[in-house]
Amino acid sequence: SHEIGKSPVDLAHLDKDLVDMSMRELHEELDKRRRLGLPRKPDQLQVLQTIHLRLAVPWASFGFALIGVPLGLRPARATTGIGLGLSLVIVFAYYVLFNTMSVIGNQGALPPAVAAWVPNALVAAVGLGLFINATR
Repeated sequence: SHEIGKSPVDLAHLDKDLVDMSMRELHEELDKRRRLGLPRKPDQLQVLQTIHLRLAVPWASFGFALIGVPLGLRPARATTGIGLGLSLVIVFAYYVLFNTMSVIGNQGALPPAVAAWVPNALVAAVGLGLFINATR
């Protein structure tokens, strides 16, 4: 490999992939890229998108919980197969929306923050709707 013969200090300064960077390193990388060029370079959009996705992904579980609680409170008239099928459809729809919005955010068609949080907002809205409907 091309890293053979390099000192540990040299190896520490090799460019990391964005997904391997900590939040601090991502913010430093964003500052560095802003200093080097235009404020909306595609490179900067990728860093911003990575930062927002790193924050948004853990919150997806909150939206799924909002969906799961009202579905779990329903009487067990339906078979468990329907519940499993419904959960797979919900997760697949989230996955497709998440990936679509990630591409849109990386291309700059939407601000990275909006693109990262839209899937969570939609899942939470569905969950809240189900929750409100279940309490009636």
